[in-house]
Amino acid sequence: MVLLEAMGLGKATVITRTPTTEEYVDHGRTGLLVEPGNAQALAGAIQRLLDNADERHRIGTNARVEFEQRFSRQATFRSLYACVRQLVLDDEHSVC
Repeated sequence: MVLLEAMGLGKATVITRTPTTEEYVDHGRTGLLVEPGNAQALAGAIQRLLDNADERHRIGTNARVEFEQRFSRQATFRSLYACVRQLVLDDEHSVC
């Protein structure tokens, strides 16, 4: 949840790589992923963002766009509407 809040605010994030976080973060584009338990990689990723304002801004901007397109309330309602519409129009071929 904190990751999504940060993305929604356009913040560049560093997060542990797990199968779940990989569904939300595209490494290097919408955030930085580090391996679990790797303190050196965590420190390096944080320092990378501290040292590079352009990259920090680019990742934060990309994260915000990704949030708006996939995870915002509006995106959820668009998806729900598309699903319901598909069910109403073509129940036999629904993917919902």
